[in-house]
Amino acid sequence: MVAVRTLVTVAIAFFILLPVNPQAAVAQDDDSALLESYKSGERETRNSFWAIHDNPVAGQGAKYKDFDGTQESFRVAFVRGNVCTVEHQLPASEVVLAYEFEMTGAIAKRVRRAWAGKVGEKPFQAKVAPIKALGAVGLGGGGSSDLSQEPFEEFEQGGRKWNGTLTTIRRWSKSTKKAGNPDSITRVWKSDANWFQQSIREEVEKGAANTAVAQMLSSSSDFPALLDWTEIPAPTDEEERTLRSPVIQSVAAADLERLVNQNLSFGYNWGIHPDAKVGDWAQYSRCRLTLAKLTEERAILECTRPDDELGLVEAMEFKIADGIAVKAIARFAGLRGKQPRSAKYSTWQDQRPLETTTGPEQDYVFAGRTWRGRLVTETRSSLRPKIEGDYKDITETIISEDAPFGRPLSLSSYRASEPDEGYSWELTGLGTDASPALDWSEWQATPE
Repeated sequence: MVAVRTLVTVAIAFFILLPVNPQAAVAQDDDSALLESYKSGERETRNSFWAIHDNPVAGQGAKYKDFDGTQESFRVAFVRGNVCTVEHQLPASEVVLAYEFEMTGAIAKRVRRAWAGKVGEKPFQAKVAPIKALGAVGLGGGGSSDLSQEPFEEFEQGGRKWNGTLTTIRRWSKSTKKAGNPDSITRVWKSDANWFQQSIREEVEKGAANTAVAQMLSSSSDFPALLDWTEIPAPTDEEERTLRSPVIQSVAAADLERLVNQNLSFGYNWGIHPDAKVGDWAQYSRCRLTLAKLTEERAILECTRPDDELGLVEAMEFKIADGIAVKAIARFAGLRGKQPRSAKYSTWQDQRPLETTTGPEQDYVFAGRTWRGRLVTETRSSLRPKIEGDYKDITETIISEDAPFGRPLSLSSYRASEPDEGYSWELTGLGTDASPALDWSEWQATPE
C-alpha cells in the first residue's frame, strides 16, 4: 500500500506541475515579469497618446491585426469632460496599459497619468516617460508614386459597416520610374469615425500572389472596461491642478528646446511700420506681434499666442536703417517672463518658377480700420512636373505700406486643384499698450 500511495502522490504532483498549455504558462510568466517591471518603475509608459478619435465615448473599442499577425486592442474606459482614459491591451498578452490625457488644449494627448494591470484586475499607477523635444523630420527616399482617393459607403469590417475614404497608392522604384506595372500597390480604408486613428483595413500588394493584410478584427460601442477601476475615483479640482502643472512645464520646456535647436524660420516680410513705438502690437490670427525693443540700429519683434498656456515666445532681431528694418540679424525663443535664449535661424528661397500679378490700389477694412492696399497674387509651379506632378501653388496677399510690422493685411495660400484645402490668416486686432513677453534687460545688440 505504501508503494501504491507513493505512486499516486507522484502522479498527482506530476499532473499539478505539468501545465495543460505550455505556451499559456510561458505567456503568464512573461505577463507577470512585464507587470513587475512597470510596478517597480523599471519600465515607463509612453508620454503621449495620439491614437484617439474625435468625440470618444466610453465603451468604444476595437481589436486590430497587424501585417505580421500580431493583435492588440483599444477601448475607451471613460471620459470626464475634456479628459479621456483609454485602455490598450498589448499583443499576445493579458497586460493592459491605460492612459489618461486631455483631448484638447495646450497639453492635448500628453499623458497625465498611466496605469498597468491584468485583464479583470485592479490596475496600479505606472511611471510615465519624461517628455523630450521632438527631433527634426527626415527626408524621404527616392522613387515616385501615384495617389488616388475615392469614397466608400457601408463597407463591412470588424462587425459593422463604415463610411470613409479608400486611398490607393501605386509606387515605382527609381529603376522602374513608372515604366509598366508598379512595384507595389497599397490600399487603405480609413473610416470617417477614425476610431483610435487606425485604418479599418490595409492591403499591400507586391505581385498578384503576394498581398499582406492588416485589419480591424472586431469592434463595439459598449465594451466593458478591461481593468477594474472601482477603487480609482475621479480626481478633485486640487488634484487636477497638481496633475496638469508638471505636464505643462514639461511640454513647455520640450517645445522651447525644439524652437531653440531646430533651424526654424520666423517667417518672411517682417519689419517695422512707420512711426513704430515699443508696445505696438498686432494680432494676425493666433499670432500676436509686439515691438519689444527699438533703438536707432535694432528692433526686436516678439510673437506670442495670448491663449497659450505654455507661454512660448519667439522673437526676431532686425537691423534698422533710416527707420526701416532692412535685415534679419538673430532669432530668439523663450518662456514668458524669462530671459530669451539665442535660437537657430535659417532662410531659404523658393526656386520654383514664379508668376506675380498685382491688382489696383483700393481700400480694405481690417481690424476696424481702412487701409489703402493692393492684392498681390503669386503662382508657383512645380520644378519637376514629370516626377512631382504638374501643380500650381497660389498665394494671395493684401499688402499696404502702413501695415503693422511689414506684414500683409491678409494671406491665403492653396493649391490650384484644391482651393478649399489651403490655409489663411488676416489682421484682426491692433494696439499700443503691450508689454514685452520676455525679459530683455540683459540683451545687447547682436553683431552682424
